[in-house]
Amino acid sequence: MQLVEAGDSWWRRPQQDWERARRRVREDPDWAAWLERQESTLAAWMKGSAERVEWVTGWGHEFVSPRDGSYLTWTPEIPGEDRATLSSPSDPSVEITPAIFRAWVTKFRGRNIIRAKDAARMGRLLEDDRYLEWAAQQLDFYAEHWREWPVQNRFYGPSRLFAQPLMDAAYLNHLMQAYRLLEPYAEPNRRQRWAQELFLPQARMLGESMPRIHNIAGFLRAAAAHVALECGDEELWREAIDGPWGLRQQLEEGVTSDYFWFEQSIGYHEFIISGVVPLLHAAAARGRGAELEREMAIVRNMIHAPNGVRFADSTLPNPADNAALRLRYAPLNEILRNSYRVLPDALSHQEARSARNWHTLIDPPPAAGEVEAAMPAYGAGCP
Repeated sequence: MQLVEAGDSWWRRPQQDWERARRRVREDPDWAAWLERQESTLAAWMKGSAERVEWVTGWGHEFVSPRDGSYLTWTPEIPGEDRATLSSPSDPSVEITPAIFRAWVTKFRGRNIIRAKDAARMGRLLEDDRYLEWAAQQLDFYAEHWREWPVQNRFYGPSRLFAQPLMDAAYLNHLMQAYRLLEPYAEPNRRQRWAQELFLPQARMLGESMPRIHNIAGFLRAAAAHVALECGDEELWREAIDGPWGLRQQLEEGVTSDYFWFEQSIGYHEFIISGVVPLLHAAAARGRGAELEREMAIVRNMIHAPNGVRFADSTLPNPADNAALRLRYAPLNEILRNSYRVLPDALSHQEARSARNWHTLIDPPPAAGEVEAAMPAYGAGCP
C-alpha cells in the first residue's frame, strides 16, 4: 500500500458555492425534484410543534414496547396531547410512561436540531430570511434554556441538552454547522450569546467525561474542538486537541498499526470516524487544516481500512459489540460520501457522484477522471 505522509497537501478546503448550487436546482430537473422534497419536509416540520423548556430528555433506547421490547413508531405528534397511546409494528397500543415520553423528547430534540441546520442551508440556498430566522430562533431557544434543564449523570458524565454526553456531542456537531451557516445573517451579539450561553459551556462540560482512550472519548473531544474552533476559544481548542486524553492522544493510542480502532468493533471504528470528520471539515474550511494534517491522514486510512478485511460479498467481519446490527458493507459509503470534501480520493469521489445531498450540491465532486490521477492512491494515508 502506498502511503501519504502528513504534510503532502493531499487534503482540501471544502467549498460552499451557493450561486452554482442555485443554478443547479433551477436548471437540473433531478436537483429541482430533490429540492422540492427537502422544502416539503422542512416546511412540515417548521409548522409543527415547537420545543418546550419543560421537556427533559431521556434515554432513546427506552422508546420501546414494555410488552415485547419492539421499537415504537415515532411521529411528531405529542404523546399525551395529540395521541393517547403509542404503537409498534407488533404492539398496537402502548401506554405512555414518563420514560417513554422522555425518550420521545430525545428523538424530537435531535430531529429539531437537524432541521435547524437544514433550515440554515435552505435559507442560504434560496436567500430566504424566513428559513434563516427560524433556524436562528432554535439556537436562541437552546441558548436561553440550556441552564434550566437538569444536569443528568445517568451514564459516564454530565449532560444537559440530552441524557448523556455522547448525545450532546453528536448534536453539537449539527448545531455548529448551523452556527457557521448563520454567520452572514445573525448579528454579532446574537452569535455571541449562542456561544457564551450554549456552545462553550456545553463543550467544557464534555471535558468532564471519559478520561481514557475510548471511541466515545474521541467523539467528545472532537465535538469540543469543533466548538472551540467556531467560537474562537484557543484555550478550549488546545485542551480538546492537545490536552490529556485529547484528540491527538485518542488517535495516536486508539488506532492500531493497520488503521483499525482498537476496541475491535467495526461499529466503533465507524463511529469514531463519524465523530471526527465534522471537525476536519470545519478546520479545513476555517483555514486551520494544517494543524490537523496527521489526524486527517490517520482518519483517511481508517475510512479505507475495512476494505482490506471484507469478505467476497463485501460484508465485514463482526468481531465485537455489533450483535444487533447487520454486517456493515465496505467501503463505509455514507462516510465516504461526505468525507470527499476534505479527504478526497478516487473512491470517495465515486461515492459522492452517486449521491444527492447538501454536500454534493454546494461542493460537487469532480467528474470522473478529472483529478484522480493526481490524487493519493486508494487507501493511502498516514504511516
